[in-house]
Order: sequence, then structure tokens, then C-alpha cells
Amino acid sequence: MTSPAFSDLQKSPKTWLVIDPVDVALAPIRGSGLNVTSALALHARTRVVVGDKPAASSKPLPALRTAAVTDAGIRVPFDVEIPYSEVSRVLTEQFGKRSYAIEGGMLAVDTIELSAANDGRLNIAASIDYRGGRLKKYHGLVYLDGVAKFDAATSRVFVDDLQYSIDPKRRGIVRAFDRVAHDAVRARLRESARWPVAQEIASLKSEIERGVTRQLAAGVFLRGKVDSIEPVSVTPAAGGVVIRAVAIGSANVDINTFR
Repeated sequence: MTSPAFSDLQKSPKTWLVIDPVDVALAPIRGSGLNVTSALALHARTRVVVGDKPAASSKPLPALRTAAVTDAGIRVPFDVEIPYSEVSRVLTEQFGKRSYAIEGGMLAVDTIELSAANDGRLNIAASIDYRGGRLKKYHGLVYLDGVAKFDAATSRVFVDDLQYSIDPKRRGIVRAFDRVAHDAVRARLRESARWPVAQEIASLKSEIERGVTRQLAAGVFLRGKVDSIEPVSVTPAAGGVVIRAVAIGSANVDINTFR
């Protein structure tokens, strides 16, 4: 039994859910007459792409096989891919184009840009205008890199363990900053380098349910339900930040007629 592959589903104007089935198995059928049920084991690569619509080809489902399924629950791991350009836009909108009073002076933050750094770290390039006491000032880029983490309590991604990576062409920052100013600027940017993802992740619940609730063939229906979505980790990739999460729920196959 085959069926068209799960195509990408648009959940918002720039967010796409892509489900790519890898393997599907059916437990022994139970019931009587024309109304029978069976548990389904479905393995699929699932990802969420933020940005332009991803390229996706229509493929048939893998050939259905029978297997002993001891657990009717489903666990759908998926990745939320957020391009650095989108994260940079959000951070600049939330924390850029404004001034902050910090210990040692005033700090104006213009733009904040994220990109991939070495050894799985994230790079932050912030355009700042610092005015401190004793004629200390600096206008230009400040580079920091850190480790991307997920805060389950607030459902936010943040950049921890920030370290300076000074633009070699702008060594003037060393003279403009004393230790207090260095720490104050770094603390301010650390607070700025965090953004919420709860809404994006939670809104995927209905989309994943829709992806695993559909007609597989004439009279054969797959019905899925997602009880919770649990973020697992966040990882920098070449093109953006990847949030790994797992949707947990249940699914079954209803066979109503035979033809």
C-alpha cells in the first residue's frame, strides 16, 4: 500500500513543516466486520524551516509492512531551522536602535547580527557607539562568540559564555574600554542575545497532527494526536540555528471499508 508522501505544510507566511516518511509498519489488525483498528509505527524525518519555501518533491510512502507494535504512542523528532538573517532581524528589532545606561557610560546598540563561529559556537557582531568617562569612546563593531543554549523555563534560546573577538582592524576598542566597560558591554549584549521560540514550537502541535492525520488509501485513515512538544537542544549550523524538539502523542489506523 502506498500513498503520496507527506508534503510540506505552511503554518505561517514564512514557516514550513516538512515531513519525509522513511518507514511505515502496521500492527496486526483487530476488530470485527468492516470496522477494525490497528496501531501504526511511522518513522519520518521531520523539520521546520523558517524563511523561503523549501524544495520538496512528492514521493510515495514506503511500502507498508507488518510488525509487532507494542506502543501505540508516537514520538516525532523534528528540527526548527531559523536562518541567521531572521534571528538577526528579531534581535535588532527587540534590542537594537536604542541606547542603554551601563556601568562606565552609555551604550547605543545599532544592529545585532548572528553567524556561525568555530567549534560549534555562535558569533555576535554588534554595531555599537560607546561613550564612557575620561574621554573614552568607541564607535564600530564588537565581536563576541558564545554557546547556544535553550532555557526550558522561559522557552528562549540564548547565547551563553560570551567572549570578545575584537575586530583586528579596530584595535581602538582596547584603548576605549577598561575592564568595567568590557564587562558592562558584554553583559548588555548577553541580555540582548536571547529570543523566544515558545510560540513557534507550540504552534506546530496542530500542524504535526494534521501531518499525521490523513487518508492513506481508500477506506484507510491515519489519525494522530500530539499531547506535548518537548524542546531538546539548540545547535548552530552553517545557515542558521537549529532547534531539535520531539512531539509526543498517539496514532492509530482506522480501516472502515475494503474494496
